[in-house]
Amino acid sequence: MSKSSREIIRDFYQRDLLNDNQLIKDFFHKDISIYWNGSEGLTIMNINDLESFINSIKKSYAELRVEISHLLAQRNFVTLRHNYYVRTYENIDEEIGVAHFMAIWELKDGKIIRGHLITQPASKNGDFGKGYEAVKI
Repeated sequence: MSKSSREIIRDFYQRDLLNDNQLIKDFFHKDISIYWNGSEGLTIMNINDLESFINSIKKSYAELRVEISHLLAQRNFVTLRHNYYVRTYENIDEEIGVAHFMAIWELKDGKIIRGHLITQPASKNGDFGKGYEAVKI
């Protein structure tokens, strides 16, 4: 039995973006288009742009963690609300919240074919119960 769209997206977010070299091949359709509205305006990415972007993240952060608050699915569309936290190579003891995300993913043949993302930089007052900007571990 094949996985549901919701299960595929959940599995994607549970994988290790920084160390999983199969991530793009396993989850993204070769014809993917990502439309990302962020602090620098609209960015449109294809599979090559996505690979370059992920490689730049790998160079910047020692650890990356995602915290999902909402995960909703209807047919081949999955919507989620999540936050990213990072640890830099320069300060591995401090986890920093970097961004709030809303994402709508469309799947085709069990892979992500289209993404619509909206991001906002992290603020000092996060919405997961305590301050979001820096969490000492």
